[in-house]
Amino acid sequence: MAESPNPMHRLWTERPWIKLTLAHGCYWHRCAFCDTSLDYIRSYDPADAETIVGWMERTMADTGLSGFHFVDEAAPPALLGRMSRLILDRGLRVEWWGNIRFERSSTRNFRNSWRGRAAWP
Repeated sequence: MAESPNPMHRLWTERPWIKLTLAHGCYWHRCAFCDTSLDYIRSYDPADAETIVGWMERTMADTGLSGFHFVDEAAPPALLGRMSRLILDRGLRVEWWGNIRFERSSTRNFRNSWRGRAAWP
């Protein structure tokens, strides 16, 4: 048990989460604290949304679990949007979470177009 006021502890520990990576490297490349000269950061190589949703479907079939934690340092918002639309189109019932970096494309309309509905149709 964690004695901490951090509400994320409940999210992290209340149920099992299947860990997936959406992309290798970073799509942003502009954080002052990050060494973007490192190959694993500089070489941005995202999976496509079809591939990610396929991984999710296969993993759900294999494990019976439907909760996913995207472990990217900052998940690409545009890729999350495409992935979420595919989840909705396929009628999948999943929950997912990850770290994102809000940017200009992260408007309220963009966020509301996919936030939550992919997890709870």
